[in-house]
Amino acid sequence: MFYGHLKGLGASRHAGSRTSIWWAFGESQTPSNCLSSDLAFESISRVRVLNNARSLKFVRNECGLYVQYAALPMRVVNGDELEILLITSRRTRRWVIPKGWPIPDMDGPLTAAVEAYEEAGIKGDLLPQPIGSYRYGKHMGAGGDDVPCEVTVFPMRSVTQSKDWPERSKRRLQWFARTQAASQVEEEELADLIVNIPISIA
Repeated sequence: MFYGHLKGLGASRHAGSRTSIWWAFGESQTPSNCLSSDLAFESISRVRVLNNARSLKFVRNECGLYVQYAALPMRVVNGDELEILLITSRRTRRWVIPKGWPIPDMDGPLTAAVEAYEEAGIKGDLLPQPIGSYRYGKHMGAGGDDVPCEVTVFPMRSVTQSKDWPERSKRRLQWFARTQAASQVEEEELADLIVNIPISIA
C-alpha cells in the first residue's frame, strides 16, 4: 500500500532527507498522516538494520529525563475489539512495547519504526503524532543504576509480521486485548495510554 513517496530517503538518510520522511505524501487518496514503515525499510534497512552499524544518541529533555521513542502496535479484531502487541524485555522478561534511544539522523516516528522491526519483527503504518508519553527507570547494565527515561509513543497500525528479525531469539511477543495489555505492563502511565487509545486510529 502506497502512503507517500518519502522523497530523498533512498539517496541519503542524512541532512536534507529526514524532514521529508513522513511529510512528503501524495495527493487525493493517499493518507497525509501515516508513515509506512515498510516503504521506509525498503530504503534504509540495508543501511541501518541489516548491517547493525548502530550509533545511539543519548539525549535529555527539559526535565532532565533521557529521551526514548516507542511504537505501540495495534489491530482491530471482530470489528470493534482493539488488541495490542507486547514484547518481553531482554533482561527482566517483563511485558513492554518496542522502544529505544534516538538514532542520529532519524526523527521519533522513524526511530520507533526501526525499533519495532528490530525487537518485534513488525512493520506497519506509523502515525507521526504521538499519543502521549510515559516514564520509567532504564537499567543500564550490571552494577549500573536505573536512569530516568521519558518514552514518546507513536501508534502503529496495519501491522505485518516478518519471518525473521534481529532480536527474534531474545524476546517473546504476544497480542493482548486492550484491557489485558494494560494489566500486563508495569508502567501506570503506559497502561493509561493503552486503555485510552481511540479505536478510530487503529
